[in-house]
Amino acid sequence: MKSILIVVSILAGAVSACNTSTTDNTLLEPTRDQRIDSLAIATCSRYQACNGYGTATGQKYADQQACRTDYTTKAASAWPIEQCGNGRINNAAFVSCEESTKQVACTGDAWDGVVALGTCTAAKVCTDAPH
Repeated sequence: MKSILIVVSILAGAVSACNTSTTDNTLLEPTRDQRIDSLAIATCSRYQACNGYGTATGQKYADQQACRTDYTTKAASAWPIEQCGNGRINNAAFVSCEESTKQVACTGDAWDGVVALGTCTAAKVCTDAPH
């Protein structure tokens, strides 16, 4: 009976993790590092679709790894572990940040643009209570 309750609890947590309008303090919540990786992958995929990688004029990144390294570094700096660790990244704010970076990935430095607009700052993204 106890194992059934644990499974039900985990499943309930998984369902609530999909709801972007609530705090996502569940066992299945992505870590800060997973969120940073997800942001870098999504944004660099969008960048590739718009600009392609290479060394020609207008191409900021020679390859996908250079793009991902840049975004990983920027997000890690913007979301310090002491502010964003322990489940503090708010899912709805993260999704908004990720969508914003993808939208401006084709027009310049997406990270600088969304940080300037306040979309991806720690004050916006790191608002869940720690767990």
